[in-house]
Amino acid sequence: MIEYMLANVICDEFNRSVDKTQHLTGKTMHIGFGIRPSKSTDQYHVIHMYIYAPMNYVYVATQSERITAGGKRVVEPMKILCYHDSCWRDAIQRFIFNNRADLCVFNSMKLGHWCDVVTLTEDEKTYLNNAEEWRSDNYKDEGPCPLPNPFDNRGIWAGKC
Repeated sequence: MIEYMLANVICDEFNRSVDKTQHLTGKTMHIGFGIRPSKSTDQYHVIHMYIYAPMNYVYVATQSERITAGGKRVVEPMKILCYHDSCWRDAIQRFIFNNRADLCVFNSMKLGHWCDVVTLTEDEKTYLNNAEEWRSDNYKDEGPCPLPNPFDNRGIWAGKC
């Protein structure tokens, strides 16, 4: 139940603060989900969620960023959870439900906020499009896109470790 309510809050905030047809502006909603580090030796772990609608279809993409016990920043490959006009809300709810036991805090790029509105670069917009095409062409819901990911340079600890 709480997962459904949280997903609705996120979707409502997206519609209110970002909305669709952002292909020119690159306006995107970002939420960092802090992950409980108790299952590993990591110092910190956050899964970034980007919600971006260049036209009517909405991307929901996630990327894990963590700091190991030794202080090394590790960025996992990005996953495209959805790119559609109707199932994007379900993708957010499913992500929250599947990770509910480990979610512990929101980490925005700005201190004191639970989400951000960020502007994607042209490279990031192109990457999302290419990653979705690669996923569709290969009928794969899992596995990383083989292209270099410019989102690797974003993150809470980018350039700090």
